[in-house]
Amino acid sequence: MQPNVSVSLRPLSEADLESVLEVARALPQWFTPTGLELMQVDLPYQKGWIAWEGSRPLGFISFFVNQAKGEIGWMGVLPDQQRKGFGKQLLNRLVDDLRSNRVSELYVRTLGDSVEYEPYAKTRAFYRANGFQDFQRIQHPENPEYEEELLLVLRLK
Repeated sequence: MQPNVSVSLRPLSEADLESVLEVARALPQWFTPTGLELMQVDLPYQKGWIAWEGSRPLGFISFFVNQAKGEIGWMGVLPDQQRKGFGKQLLNRLVDDLRSNRVSELYVRTLGDSVEYEPYAKTRAFYRANGFQDFQRIQHPENPEYEEELLLVLRLK
């Protein structure tokens, strides 16, 4: 399904923090209270885009760059707006921007395949369907919210 033409993407600003958190709070299967706290610390230091339909935030993506390699910090789309192309539109906007600025790779960290949790199976499927490949698995047995971390990579050149 194609995104609605009345949806606009614009760069994230500090003024968007509450709107991003509003979207994230609507996704408790992905964003735990700890994740929401971390997001509040991270977002002022990251760039990104937010999708709007009128005055309603639909989704967001944030990122940072280090040594010509980008990494997605946070991403989410409202539950009733998923599978409508907004996540792909946000990701494509990020990829286009990174390519035009000579960033060579884009990484994303997510919950690994060994953790059986359907929401993150959908997350991994989304990234893999958009060209990301498995890069590294990191075990975190001390963290019950994140026992296995999967790092995925998209080569931009």
